[in-house]
Amino acid sequence: MCILLVYTYLIPSMAEWPPHNCKKNAKIQDNVLIMTSAEQNKIKSRCDVLEDFSGAVYVKFARIYHQNSNSKSDSVLSFEFTFEHETKFSLELHNDRLKVVPVEHTDIRLNNDACMAILARQNLDWFNWMRVRVNHLAEIERTFISVDLVSYEGNTFTPCVRFETPYMKSDYNIRVVGYTDSKMRQEVHEITSIKPDLNTYTSAELAGRLSQMEKRVQRIHTTLQRYMGYHDDHIQKTSEKHETLKGEIFAARNGIKSRTDSHMITQVFIVFVAFVCICAWITYKIKQEKRFHLL
Repeated sequence: MCILLVYTYLIPSMAEWPPHNCKKNAKIQDNVLIMTSAEQNKIKSRCDVLEDFSGAVYVKFARIYHQNSNSKSDSVLSFEFTFEHETKFSLELHNDRLKVVPVEHTDIRLNNDACMAILARQNLDWFNWMRVRVNHLAEIERTFISVDLVSYEGNTFTPCVRFETPYMKSDYNIRVVGYTDSKMRQEVHEITSIKPDLNTYTSAELAGRLSQMEKRVQRIHTTLQRYMGYHDDHIQKTSEKHETLKGEIFAARNGIKSRTDSHMITQVFIVFVAFVCICAWITYKIKQEKRFHLL
């Protein structure tokens, strides 16, 4: 019984990958679904993923420019979302944007039908993740859908587009469609309901991140050295100004002390002279009195 419960729990998370219902021009190689390439140029390829999804789905994809392609073009990798065997909307990946394409006469509310992003590179090991979350709001009979892409740093999802549709209470399926006229290689590596670990890197990605970190550390080191130089100059100039100010204060204090001493000596001398004069005047008066009495 327990085994049956565990199996029942795991069934929704186990994706049918690679898909087995690729009816038109798509190829599967090493568990990678190849929708377009140099050999699959100017032809439309299609592949149905028969697994039923509910809630969130994660799509790992890669779109790589052909090395000899110089002409202007816009290849498309499209994901059609089907509810109860009826396609309601598509998410189209272009070279510079992700676009929501509703089916005609479908009541979809959206503020923006696309978000700008770089969704194609020349690096052979480049890939990206797209997250689509479908939330059914039975109270208002609407279905809310959010689409996110992995950030430039590659360690988190960032919002792309948000929109609402009429209430779709069923699970959904995905059909992958691809087209190119520039020999672009468009691949789908995985479609799963299990959230990927975005902190897991390949050796090339790890080397790139280490290189970026080294450049940042070098910039920080250069800035710190410049700051330390400014700091040392500031300390030196402050010390020189301190010594100069200290000398000026010492000289001013000595000058004030010298003037105070001079004033004090002058005052003492004046008092002494006055005292001598008073004593002489008193002596003179006493002698005058004695003469007066003798006469």
